[in-house]
Amino acid sequence: EKEPITQAYNVSERTLCLRLLCSAKNPDEAWDMYCDLCESMTRFIADLDHGRYLPRERQENQPGDISAHDD
Repeated sequence: EKEPITQAYNVSERTLCLRLLCSAKNPDEAWDMYCDLCESMTRFIADLDHGRYLPRERQENQPGDISAHDD
């Protein structure tokens, strides 16, 4: 089993795009892990400086889309 990997793949003045890579035994476990990672990362960012680093704008990505939106 591989160790989890975090990649910063795009950085701009207003954004930092992260990609979290990990493996699971099956699709059900992969989905659960995906949800847990999203929730954990959101909670971690929310706890930094009282949520100062949470996004103020929303961007909707399609599954598998790793392109970043730079304004």
